[in-house]
Amino acid sequence: MKTLRYVCLLAALPAWGLAAEPENPVLASFDQVWNTVRQRHWDKQKVGEAWDRARAELRPLAELAKSAQEVRPILQKLLDMLGESHFGVIPAEAYAQLNGGSAEEAEPAFDIRVLDGQAVVTRGAGDVKGGWILERIGEREIAALVAKAKAVASGEREAKLIGYAVIHRYMKGAPGAAKVMTFLDGENQLHTVTVPFAAQPHMVQFGNFPPFSMEVEHAVRNGIGYFRFNTFFDPEFLQQELSLTIADCGDCKGFILDLRGNMGGIVGLAASTAAWFVPKQDKLGTVISQTGKSNLVVFPRPNGFHGKLAVLVDALSVSSAEFLAAGLKDLGRARLFGEQTQGAALPSLIEKLPDGDRFQFAVADYISAAGAAVEGAGVMPDVAVRPTRNDYLDGRDPVMDAARKWIFSKE
Repeated sequence: MKTLRYVCLLAALPAWGLAAEPENPVLASFDQVWNTVRQRHWDKQKVGEAWDRARAELRPLAELAKSAQEVRPILQKLLDMLGESHFGVIPAEAYAQLNGGSAEEAEPAFDIRVLDGQAVVTRGAGDVKGGWILERIGEREIAALVAKAKAVASGEREAKLIGYAVIHRYMKGAPGAAKVMTFLDGENQLHTVTVPFAAQPHMVQFGNFPPFSMEVEHAVRNGIGYFRFNTFFDPEFLQQELSLTIADCGDCKGFILDLRGNMGGIVGLAASTAAWFVPKQDKLGTVISQTGKSNLVVFPRPNGFHGKLAVLVDALSVSSAEFLAAGLKDLGRARLFGEQTQGAALPSLIEKLPDGDRFQFAVADYISAAGAAVEGAGVMPDVAVRPTRNDYLDGRDPVMDAARKWIFSKE
């Protein structure tokens, strides 16, 4: 589950130079994974002799595997040796449900986060109120999913990400359909709600990734511009929506860029998004691949916003969202509010394996503009704010409140 929605490169390209595939598609999948990492990883020391020993140890086990299901744990053990995000196998049967699922799937209007081991509604909609705890979807117990996510995660941040991804998968339905969900309110009373699913307004298809919905919310209120989006895809659509908000923000005291829950996307879009806020040519950081170093150069927009900029982040801010947050912070262009980001900041690709599964693998490292590695460490906010369930029950967004307070301050 560690690879859910970790995406951040321009295209998914086939591997090359692989040895001739054995007739067994399961064994061929093991060979493709091992060879791809050996050929594409940017750190040759990491995939040197130790990687050869890993193949000698695990390939005999792969030879005994009779199905994709049996070889997956062997492949995951191999990839876990790298100790990095963006390496994992996506089962064929789950592929259409990851990254937003198929174009026929829809989502409820409310949103959740895993807080203190519970699935808390952070944005209510309809009969579902903020601060309620999602207890069940149909007969499926949500607490069991959260517990399982915690058991396989390496820490609290990853548990939040995995928990959200697993729960979100079961929250989907066909447009026009509905699911029965059970919630616990602030008075510990249970509510059974029939949650409808509306068609997603903007579906995105990119490379080898399944289609998924792209959400954008923007407004100018009380002298502050606000822009939230959930992924860095569809450049024309994203930049058009952002330009409309900035055009309406000529007299704004400040601007809030909300990257909470943003699961990443195209690397270059981090730089082109920063271009609306950076007054002169600069760089967000450096991508290090096998072929060398490439700077994420920002070319400023002529009609950008150069006032106070607040960036909101949380444990579900991943990949390109981390590139943008880290870069704007390092350049002294923005103040970050919220929680430490995920620390899953490696550009990656997805390929199809001979057994039908998909393989996601990183092809480069990212170093921030200040020279810090974000992978594993995440990006620390300037102002740490950890929302609680009571905040959402009372209709508060303390992260947003802290950003607004700063914008209107004399700092």
